[in-house]
Amino acid sequence: MTLGRLWKRRFGVPYVLDIQDAWLSEYYDDKPASERPPKYRWARALHATLEPFAMRKVDGLIAVSPAYLETLRRRYPWISEDMCRTVPFGASADDFNLAASTAPPAPTRRDDVRHGVSVGRGGDDVRVAATIVFRAVRELNRARLAPTVDLSFVGTDYAPPHLARKTLAPIAEREGVGERVSETPARVPYFDGLRRLRAADFLVLLGSDDPQYSPSKVYPYLLAKRPIVAVLHASSPVVGLLSRARAGVVVTFQDERDVPAAAAALTEQLTRLIPRLPFEPEIDDSVLEPYSARELTRQQCEVFDALARQRPAAVEVPCLG
Repeated sequence: MTLGRLWKRRFGVPYVLDIQDAWLSEYYDDKPASERPPKYRWARALHATLEPFAMRKVDGLIAVSPAYLETLRRRYPWISEDMCRTVPFGASADDFNLAASTAPPAPTRRDDVRHGVSVGRGGDDVRVAATIVFRAVRELNRARLAPTVDLSFVGTDYAPPHLARKTLAPIAEREGVGERVSETPARVPYFDGLRRLRAADFLVLLGSDDPQYSPSKVYPYLLAKRPIVAVLHASSPVVGLLSRARAGVVVTFQDERDVPAAAAALTEQLTRLIPRLPFEPEIDDSVLEPYSARELTRQQCEVFDALARQRPAAVEVPCLG
């Protein structure tokens, strides 16, 4: 991103920064040292230097969450509202068709078990959401009012397989459902991930306790046409979308003090949902269309086209020998 400013100075080309996660994040500022990532102090010092350097001459900003743009405009007064565009993560239905034609067949389902799947990262910031889900599953399985629920979490760490660590399985053990929860930290290929979504009875979406975070998996989840069990921060930008889509269950929280009430609410909703599985939720296509890969690409191109129209006549730059 810092190269954008250098290229602009050298070649006169405007540049746009695409913010998919907070760069100079404030998330860990109030956390104890034990909860901060390794080398956090050094990383933050680096980000505190590079972010303002890149933002000083930026021509446009794209972000997956409006909260990221609000934070950057607060920090850098020269970034105006008309320079910013929120373009969330999208997905393509064509990818599911390709995955179905190339991937191995789905595993056989058991009549007495309903299998929930999550494909994507875990991490310490989803601890509250994971606790709510595991506690609800524990109560549901104890009551025996519905088929037994098993959960699989795949690709939960960004590290290579020999360094990846489990962040969700220990929480499941503490909540008494360790035998019903499996976690595979290693990442899986994209189309393999889509196949796993389609093979599930339902999908689990764990939200971060960072209210600005926008989970990228929500749109592939909707296109997978499987009921979604989502536990999200109340201020998450995707709560409204999932509620409109009526694709499953949405439970929200503010912080860890909400765990007991949220787990009770989720247990009640799962008691009604699990016996109905498997089924495909009826999702209105008009809800999904604004988040299709084609539409979001169009919105990004609008940003580029607007900047290109504003750009003065290019200065001829001699070829570099």
